[in-house]
Amino acid sequence: MTDHHAGGQRPDLPLPSDGCAGILEQLAVASLVAEAEDLLRGVRYLSIATGDPETDDDLARVNALTSAAWTPRADAATTAIRGGNDYLTIRVEGAEADAFVDDLAELAQRLNPGFWRINRSPHAF
Repeated sequence: MTDHHAGGQRPDLPLPSDGCAGILEQLAVASLVAEAEDLLRGVRYLSIATGDPETDDDLARVNALTSAAWTPRADAATTAIRGGNDYLTIRVEGAEADAFVDDLAELAQRLNPGFWRINRSPHAF
């Protein structure tokens, strides 16, 4: 029996691994292009993998960092903070975005209880 579905795939069966790899590759390329476009527009990122906050002290450290990030500067400001239970990514725009991110990274390092991973990237992991 001839299969007439696109690519010879039956819709009720998963894609072969090479099809998934192709989709993952397209997503990775799109992510890199978006990151490059942001860099050209002066958008900078700082991502911190914090682990799950387990104590009031852990939460206070994260809150101190986000509070500093939301405090605008003359030529730079945080436009978004996103994340999950164990990481956050800070998006900064403006002429002095690099300096603001450097200062936030320095603060994150001072607040770091020893296991945070701090990256000047939109990717925490």
